Amino acid sequence: SLVVALKNAAVEDDSFRREVVEIFGKIGPDARDAVPILAQLLGDNDITIRWAAAAALGAIGPDAADAVPKLINMLERSFVRYWESEEPALLRMDDDGGEPNESADRDAGGCRCAAASALGGIGPAAKASAPSLINALKDDDYEVRVHAVWALGKIGPVTDGVIPALVEALHDPHCDVREAAERARQELSGNTSP
Repeated sequence: SLVVALKNAAVEDDSFRREVVEIFGKIGPDARDAVPILAQLLGDNDITIRWAAAAALGAIGPDAADAVPKLINMLERSFVRYWESEEPALLRMDDDGGEPNESADRDAGGCRCAAASALGGIGPAAKASAPSLINALKDDDYEVRVHAVWALGKIGPVTDGVIPALVEALHDPHCDVREAAERARQELSGNTSP
């Protein structure tokens, strides 16, 4: 099976692992048996594998609910890979050890976007992530805010803070966030007309 192949893949064979993870995403809900290994891959050193694992979990949907805590962690504390020498190193975005470079910042934003999208794909089964998604609406990266708004719309008004957070996002300085907030608000109110 693909799950066994992924577990047995050589650590150095990132492209094979990424391809298998992407296949799970294409399979969607029928790949529910891969949720434990996909959740584990959210902490992989290869950022593209982390993104692919998050996307696959979102495509699996509600059956990926067991991965919600790890997706919340990915949303809140993105790890990025950066190269200072021949050895790869991991830099935690909230460490006091210095500022990450621009590329690292982008990678971290991509991880947060992927996590938010996956949580939205899981839907109401990811209701525990609502406070973290609401907090992500304050992110400096507007794309993270767009994905967080979308995810809140898919998860639903599971806490009292969701609707007020979406209303506040209607006043975001970035037009994409405002548009996503309006779509989410309409979806939650059952009014999908423009």
